[in-house]
Amino acid sequence: MSNLPKNVPHLTEEKIRENREKYLKRHLCESCQLEFPTCPSRKIEFGTGVGNDNVIECDAFQANQGNKVRGKMRIFEKLDKMNLQDETNGTRTVAVSNALVKMEKVKAGSHITIGCDYQSMLDLLDNKARVFLCIVNYDEYKKLDDK
Repeated sequence: MSNLPKNVPHLTEEKIRENREKYLKRHLCESCQLEFPTCPSRKIEFGTGVGNDNVIECDAFQANQGNKVRGKMRIFEKLDKMNLQDETNGTRTVAVSNALVKMEKVKAGSHITIGCDYQSMLDLLDNKARVFLCIVNYDEYKKLDDK
């Protein structure tokens, strides 16, 4: 029985292996039409190339065709636009939490627990929101304040 997600029936186990061989040294997400936060993948394998977190196998991988760029905007462009709209409209479509509760090392990598406010929890429970984990080099982040 295949572990392929039902909403990506066009990918076969053979196609997954072919993609892996073709893009083995690359991070598949960089050359995929899908966006990683909304990717329907159910089977991902991480490699040891780019920062030890490069995806080298993914059952939902869809290679970009020619110049095709995934989506119309990059994820951080979308988040910036939503954040600016929140400021203008007094809405709350983007919430940020830096309340790290717990980190633990597990066989597959790590588990990170982050706290959030009550409204964010309700939005997550109602499927109105999704969690995207963004880990930032804080030294580089602070350097931007000096520019």
